[in-house]
Amino acid sequence: MVYKNCAFVSFDKDGKPRYCSLRGLGGSHFRQDVANSDKSYGFIMQGTGNRVFAFESPIDAISHATLMKLNGMDDTRDYRISEGCLSDKALTRLLADNPQITEIVFCFDNDIDGKDHKGNPHNHGQEFAKRCVEKFKTQEYAVYIQTPNRKDFNADLQYIRLSVLAKLREKQAPSPKVEKVKKQEKER
Repeated sequence: MVYKNCAFVSFDKDGKPRYCSLRGLGGSHFRQDVANSDKSYGFIMQGTGNRVFAFESPIDAISHATLMKLNGMDDTRDYRISEGCLSDKALTRLLADNPQITEIVFCFDNDIDGKDHKGNPHNHGQEFAKRCVEKFKTQEYAVYIQTPNRKDFNADLQYIRLSVLAKLREKQAPSPKVEKVKKQEKER
């Protein structure tokens, strides 16, 4: 059997692949890190400014950049990094290698339906973001949390895409009056 996945690869300073995250395409929910991947090398979208946005997954980083572009903002100025989970290992490495970064925006999932190990409500992504704010604030970074409206920024982007498609279909649908005229012409 052949599977089709998207591979998000991270490299070290020498260009050697260090981390690879696989994600299934289409309706697949397949997610896996390649064996021996080092999560301290996150998937990075290079920037030129002093801000980094931190995400749980590469697709959320890409979706966030797309949302910025759709809103007329420069999506290339800021760094974006995916941790590959709820971690700050890759961010810590990125910050060590890029002293010009002074602002961090934590963009972790909005797990509103999450539960802790006892079954109690727990928003894992947002709770972790709060812990990261406290940690990196003590290191003198300007720190912020940007919460997606839905579960994550990819879900936000998909929602916008579906809304736009629905509006386009409404505009393209013939009006009932036009349909009636066409039906009458066929009957003649």
